[in-house]
Amino acid sequence: MIFSILIWTFLMFACCFIGTAVLNLLRADCFERTGDRALLAIWLGVVLVAISLLAASLWVPLSPGVGLLVIFILCAIPAGICRPQHALLLKGTIPEFKKLSQSLSWQWVGIFFCCAFGTAAFTTQLVTAYDTGLYHFQVIQWLSQFGTVPGLALLFYTFGYPSSWLAFAAPLNFGILEARTSAIPGGLILLLLTLQLVLSCYRIFQNRQQFADWFIAIAGCICLPVIIWLRLPISPSPDVPVVGLGIVIAWSIIIIANHRDATSPNKLFDASLIPIILGAGALTMKLSALVLLFIAFVFYIFKRSFSLKRFCVGSGLSLLLISPMLVFGMITSGCPLYPASIGCFEFLPWSIGAETAKEATQRIQECARWTCPPLAPENANNWNWLGHWVNNQKQATFLIIASLISTIAILRSKPSIKIEGYFYILVLGLLGILFMMYGSPAIRLGIGYLYLIPTLILAVYCHENSRFKAFSVIVVSGATNLWLGISPTGFLALAATLSMFAFVWINGRKISNVLFLSLLLILSFSITLRPELVAAGNSLNWVLPPAIKNLNQAEFYSRQVNDIKYISPKTGEHLDAHLKEDRCWAKALPCTPYLTHEDIQLRVLEKGIEGGFIRKRTSD
Repeated sequence: MIFSILIWTFLMFACCFIGTAVLNLLRADCFERTGDRALLAIWLGVVLVAISLLAASLWVPLSPGVGLLVIFILCAIPAGICRPQHALLLKGTIPEFKKLSQSLSWQWVGIFFCCAFGTAAFTTQLVTAYDTGLYHFQVIQWLSQFGTVPGLALLFYTFGYPSSWLAFAAPLNFGILEARTSAIPGGLILLLLTLQLVLSCYRIFQNRQQFADWFIAIAGCICLPVIIWLRLPISPSPDVPVVGLGIVIAWSIIIIANHRDATSPNKLFDASLIPIILGAGALTMKLSALVLLFIAFVFYIFKRSFSLKRFCVGSGLSLLLISPMLVFGMITSGCPLYPASIGCFEFLPWSIGAETAKEATQRIQECARWTCPPLAPENANNWNWLGHWVNNQKQATFLIIASLISTIAILRSKPSIKIEGYFYILVLGLLGILFMMYGSPAIRLGIGYLYLIPTLILAVYCHENSRFKAFSVIVVSGATNLWLGISPTGFLALAATLSMFAFVWINGRKISNVLFLSLLLILSFSITLRPELVAAGNSLNWVLPPAIKNLNQAEFYSRQVNDIKYISPKTGEHLDAHLKEDRCWAKALPCTPYLTHEDIQLRVLEKGIEGGFIRKRTSD
């Protein structure tokens, strides 16, 4: 835990400095409150560091030295070290950063370390996430040892998924820390979300809240328990930062849209570019964030009067930020948007092929639809999965119903809603749900969209102190506790929910913010956190997180195809709700559950696996 807290503290300070420079460059005066500005700066810094590391992996392995160098360069640019005579950002960034550091009271230092300790205690447990054993950590090893490797998707189809988040984790994988630090990035996001929730609750308790604070409070009560229940932060899963960035993008749109900007309406570089930076960063982490970038782009070009210049600036910045992801996909699979088959270059010798990319997409889709296992039945089509899905995805189903009802409530209340920018949040939620249901309808992928519309209308009710804020109790409890099903604890949660709803509905405006929000937090977190507090296998790892262990019960075998020697787990029946014993965990490279194509060979024989892989030529 100590190591995790030290790394988080270092990363937060470095990323805050980087992000502060961006805020000053864009003159984002709309984020005037110190806490909001500092947290947003950290989010911006995290995104830029992750994208920069993915770009660096195209040239060099992501060693600890490379990671530090990337952070140093990003910090040096605003500090004016590279070109002192052109250090335009120096005037604002360093003084503001010093002012922020000096404004930290002992109270908030104590709150930070309390949140950090709780986060570290949770995220330093043994990593058991299926996808981490399947490909997350294997990709981290490839990036840390070799960088971006041509044709890596030929070895195993999931190794080609582009993700700047795995690049963010790669420099920490070295020496005695090898296989121990994969959950540190997820813990950082959980810590940031927790701090943002605590800050908003603190303001609400003191009656100094704005609408954006209620939005964060409701969003945190819905999303944080879900990702904790799924144990996503105890892994390097890109789903965690995508959920976090989705919350921050919606929150930033609300703040920017409700700020009266006195600058010229023709200004191109302003605060409305911030959602684009965050959205592009989220997209480089996982393609499920595509809708986030799209809405951020639309918000930018229509925030002021539409112009071709704003369209070009928004498009250019988006393309610049996602270009490392596109190049990574091109190198590892021959498909810039892999696993999407759009734009696959079949002529490249390391191309996985458009058909194989389609099969990979279909595999992801079917797994989410049929909550694998079981695998999709032979008679599966585009509709008959819904009954099975509704029965197994109760929380997602509940939030979709809540979103539809909330949409109707928003449209009916439209004349009375005084919050600017709410239409962007409404469209983001609707398009996100449609995108999730079509592509991969899993709650871990969709929670970043499912919460949006209910949170928007509930935040309006809470901000106006309407008696309809009582529905927050229903939505929060349903989203966080429906997994209990028919059980004694489930009935207890239902009774508590109905009692709290009746209490808030009857008393209405008489209930103080302190009491109302306290009830909401208890209902949201008490049941979710209880299993983590009493779990028999949990332990406090005071110094270092535990190393990733091989949780397969089957053995590994050495295999060879053409000039490639690799190891592979013996595939058997699924255990503990996993598909098969097909995970490599932290085994030495190269390891793969099975080859994407059997006709592969080393691209450059003298370089070995570092040189990459290609399809075997027929003439050979």
